This record gives sequence, C-alpha cells and structure tokens, in this order.
Amino acid sequence: MAVDWPQLRVLIADDQRFLLGILFHIFKELGVRSENIHQAASGDDAAKMLAALPVDIVVCDINMGPGSGLHLLRSVRSGQAQTAKDLPVIFVTGHADAATVKLAQALDANGFIVKPVAKKQMQDKIEGVLANRKPLPAGKNYAGVVIELSEQMKAAAAMDGSSAARQEKVAQGNDKPKDESSAG
Repeated sequence: MAVDWPQLRVLIADDQRFLLGILFHIFKELGVRSENIHQAASGDDAAKMLAALPVDIVVCDINMGPGSGLHLLRSVRSGQAQTAKDLPVIFVTGHADAATVKLAQALDANGFIVKPVAKKQMQDKIEGVLANRKPLPAGKNYAGVVIELSEQMKAAAAMDGSSAARQEKVAQGNDKPKDESSAG
C-alpha cells in the first residue's frame, strides 16, 4: 500500500521544540502538507488535539510530560482518548531499554524508532505500519497496564532537564513549577 503523503494527517509530540522542528521538516520532505502536521509539546496536549483533530498516525516521544507518550498510547488503546483505539502510534525516543520497550509492546505500539531519526527510516516505518495494520486483540485490558518510567528514563530526564523530569520533581514536592519559582 502506497502512502498518500500529501493527504496524510500526522500528530507529532515531543517536549523539545528542536525535535518537533526536525520531525516537522522530515514530514514536509516526505510530502506531507504543512496544514496536516499537528504539533504537541506533551502527551496531555497531544490527547487534547486527538479529541479535536482527525489524524492518521501519531509519532511521539515517550519521555515527556505532563503525560508521557506511554500514557497517551494507553489512553488511545483503552478508548479514553476521543479517537480510534487502533490509531497507529510510533514512538521516536532515546530510550530503548528493555522495560520501556516491554511497556510499549504491552500497549501495542505500532513502531519504535531510536533517536536520532532519519527521513528514510521514518518513511520506511510509516509505510510498514500503514501497510500492515492489524486489529487490536479483543478484550485486552489496556487501562490496566501500569506505566512506570524505568530508572534509566528517569535518570535521563533528570539530566536533560526535560519537562517530564520537572513534572516528576513537582509531583514529589522537590521543586516548584516555573511560574511559581519567580515569585519573590
């Protein structure tokens, strides 16, 4: 099945603007029209966009917050997101540790690309995913999949200063959100 790139509607989600820009340009180079490329900076933002926009595929980071890519996929697969449960989701991530891959598999992720991503790699993955769509297993309890970021992901998030790491610190009471820290 050939992909109709100009008609493809894509949602890309990553908490790093630079990577969103790279993904946007990759999709433009593949022939996707600019107006069909939607961008979100977190899993929560992506979920809101899915409720408002029809898309054919989601390409997202795993380690972002609020709402990781795994949380987003769980909400799609469990029917909590206002979109088709079998919406193809491809992860583009720097985390390929066994625990993360196992969680992605438990949630029936359609693809997994380790960063950095190249245009040809993205093209091949999307063509493969769209050509080989399979129905989800009947009766699988996606809502029951427990998502806990691996220690490797937590450590990496803390080192790169990602919003997922900041959200974790705020949740633990070890840090204040940006808007409150400037109060003096």
